[in-house]
Amino acid sequence: MKSIPQTAESEFLELLSKADEGLPGNLVGALECLDQAERLLANQVDACAALRLRLLRAIAGIYGTEPLQGLAELYRVRADLFDGVDLKLRSRAERGLANAHEVLGTYETALLHAQAARDWAEQAGDELEQLHGLRCSAILLSRLGRPEEGLKIYQQLAQAYERLDLPHARVAVLNNIGINLKNLGRFDESVHSYEAALALMQAIGDLGRQSFVRLNLAEALCKAGRCEEALALLDELAASAQLNLGSYTQAQMLRERGLVLWRLQRQDEALQCWREGAEITRGAGLRGLLSELLKELANGLQTRTQYQEALTCHQEAVALDKALFDERGRQQLNALQVQLELQSARHEAEVHRLRHVELSGAHEELRRLNTALEQALAEKDQLLQQLEARSRTDALTGLANRRHLDERLQMECERSARYGHGLVLAVLDIDHFKSINDRWGHVLGDEVLRQVAQLLSSNCRSTDLVARYGGEEFCLLFVESDLASAQAAVQLLCADVRAHGWASLVPDLRVRLSGGLALLQSGEAAVALLQRADQALYQAKAEGRDRVLCSLPA
Repeated sequence: MKSIPQTAESEFLELLSKADEGLPGNLVGALECLDQAERLLANQVDACAALRLRLLRAIAGIYGTEPLQGLAELYRVRADLFDGVDLKLRSRAERGLANAHEVLGTYETALLHAQAARDWAEQAGDELEQLHGLRCSAILLSRLGRPEEGLKIYQQLAQAYERLDLPHARVAVLNNIGINLKNLGRFDESVHSYEAALALMQAIGDLGRQSFVRLNLAEALCKAGRCEEALALLDELAASAQLNLGSYTQAQMLRERGLVLWRLQRQDEALQCWREGAEITRGAGLRGLLSELLKELANGLQTRTQYQEALTCHQEAVALDKALFDERGRQQLNALQVQLELQSARHEAEVHRLRHVELSGAHEELRRLNTALEQALAEKDQLLQQLEARSRTDALTGLANRRHLDERLQMECERSARYGHGLVLAVLDIDHFKSINDRWGHVLGDEVLRQVAQLLSSNCRSTDLVARYGGEEFCLLFVESDLASAQAAVQLLCADVRAHGWASLVPDLRVRLSGGLALLQSGEAAVALLQRADQALYQAKAEGRDRVLCSLPA
């Protein structure tokens, strides 16, 4: 086997190192480094070098337009790793798989790969690779709604990176610490962490990520009640000629600026910021951020009693969320299919080898492989069932999600038309929920959503459906019911929420619901029923909240 000449090998490894450091933030630069490395590798037959190059190309692929192809290639590279390959490369392959599953939203699987990466790095005795795997685990724990666990790991990492004199890595970790502290409602500590990150970036001349850290700092300052400081920081960021702000960063800046201006009672300026941000994201195809901006705009317009425009923004956001949810579900299912297909291909290759090579115990090995395949197929069925259940269930509250609601609503509308049964849809919304998040943080806000969901589901009939419609909105589908009975039931549910012991979470916490109901009319489509219930909810909000109104037939 011919190796790369020593001088070329040094340049080759340096290019791979630059490409790895550039991912995922500088994808174009990373790909340019990989192209140069591939030209160096031409006319050589170094299997280990080729694997390193394939591995990084696959990892770059997951951050491009075809993440599933990158995932498939990553699994192939891992399968092709041979005994002579160093353990650090095995660790990097597992960490790449963790990155791929993070992109696809399959966080539990990603966490398993991150742990495997740390195990290989530990066997290799490579402390830096272990730290990379640990940081990957911390990111995933935070995404899984376990910020306390992620925070502890980040604090360990900050100390380790300082000891090893790795300032760029330490900057990233200080930013992550700030995010977790913000999500835990510890805003002053969050501000301190972001400020430490910015000071370190200025000391080492790192301008590349300053815009993101400044945006995070502005959000933390706003939540800490230091709105004038947040606005000054955003003005400074907008005026900076050194930073090349892309569409995503510009839209994020406008979203945050709108939130700050709203808190400063400059509502017209805030609404204009959100409108401009929505136009930027709509033009750039940034659907997730567009949905967030539309929700801010809808809430602001509703407060200003501009109900028709608010409803239009709200409906567009709901449609975006549904499309993104469906797309993510398809990606997760395809990712699972990729794993199973590759596992099946490896099994078939091994069976072929055993059939054509005379080895003692080949039949026993074949039997073992068949058993393994049967187990894999059983696991596939189980995973598909779990994925199907997960795709119909809201992860935070355990209620039916929007997809489940849409399917059931369509089915019940058809059944109602066929048999003449009454069908009532109620849409409920937690009043002033945004102020709960702003005052006490998203962790407490999530707990409020869980407890409201429990109160609604435990006090409804088993034949009815309770679903989380999105954000702080819930839907109740009353099967074989009339409008008066459904309204009475919803008023009792609202009373239960009102009387609940919220003070056990925070002494000053009060939670109230507004609701809108609509009875299915003859020949009415499901979407029209939902729209009428939504309009009744908006009317309840307009009349002062903490009340339930019905949409009456025209």
